[in-house]
Amino acid sequence: MPSSGAEAAAVDIFASLPVYIGGPLFVGIFVGIAVGGSLIAHRFFPKGVLEDHNDIAGFMFAVVGVVYAVLLAFLAIAVWERFDAAETRVHDEANQLVVVYRRVDAFPDQRAQLREKISRYVNVLISQEWPAMNTGKSSEKANALIEGIAFQARHLKVTTPTQQDLLTSIIDGLQATMMDRNDRLLLSNRGLNTFLWSILFLGAAGVIVFSYFFAFKSKSAQVAMIGLLAFSLALVLYLIAVVDYPFRGDVRISPEPFVEASQTVHGIGC
Repeated sequence: MPSSGAEAAAVDIFASLPVYIGGPLFVGIFVGIAVGGSLIAHRFFPKGVLEDHNDIAGFMFAVVGVVYAVLLAFLAIAVWERFDAAETRVHDEANQLVVVYRRVDAFPDQRAQLREKISRYVNVLISQEWPAMNTGKSSEKANALIEGIAFQARHLKVTTPTQQDLLTSIIDGLQATMMDRNDRLLLSNRGLNTFLWSILFLGAAGVIVFSYFFAFKSKSAQVAMIGLLAFSLALVLYLIAVVDYPFRGDVRISPEPFVEASQTVHGIGC
């Protein structure tokens, strides 16, 4: 994958696994490290000193927690909005193709050939390009088909003003479709960079380590509180990881809009 660095590589590994495996594994390891670290740290921290500073530590922890919560929420929302935008583009891409398919009806001499190519292109997207995007690749066959469709559309023979208007809309629709496809392929290869993942993990580590400076009267309470804190942070980090690449992993955008487009063009016929 394009991201590099220990943090990004580790997250990529968990995000590439099925959710029912990657989720519990990531959260479990994260919580285990946090709780294990707290048990080790409290063996060496003087309990009396920690108790004397609980009030001050609580105030500072609230500040640290809020700062990290803002950062975590900002990146989680940004990643989710990008995922949602990618899904919208897929719907727009599929809808534009259906519109083009319908408007080709105004050119009876070349209609059948052009419609057959559009139908084939949609099927290639579903059967070849979508599986390829799961590994950050694309379909060369799909690329050749859409370029051929655009070329043929630009050279449609116009004999009436109505055909001229429809030809303009067909060319505009194909351009919009190709731009949406380019954006889709770009989004399938672009996620949070190493620097941002480093900030996320360093911030999480800082919040968890800060929680070690509280004196716990019960070891069970210590394990429960720090475990729940780590559990909450791990869930959000895993959410960011699984939606970071909109077309990869278990939580990815499906080709359903193109499946529906295929059914529509099949119903219209050539």
